[in-house]
Amino acid sequence: MAVKVDFLIEAVRYDAEHRIQQVRGYERRGPTYSDLVILDRAQLLDLLKRGKKVYTGRRKDRLASTFDLERKVSRKEAAITNLEAKTEPGDYLQDTPLF
Repeated sequence: MAVKVDFLIEAVRYDAEHRIQQVRGYERRGPTYSDLVILDRAQLLDLLKRGKKVYTGRRKDRLASTFDLERKVSRKEAAITNLEAKTEPGDYLQDTPLF
């Protein structure tokens, strides 16, 4: 069974304190996805607070709304992470490219 994804993060930008400044990705809109969307940290936190399913991943080449999912993103004590045991301060999206 396919996983329903509300937002897929393709790339991330961190600030000097290693907190997410912006993410670039695709938002689910009905049966398909949007064009590239850039969200700031507050918008991403709002999605997570509302219980939306956010993943990191990559769009499959020439397959429109088809993605290779990597990890589910969670919000733990105002930090955004996709690791179970996070050791460094700040946010961390493992294996997500920078932009």
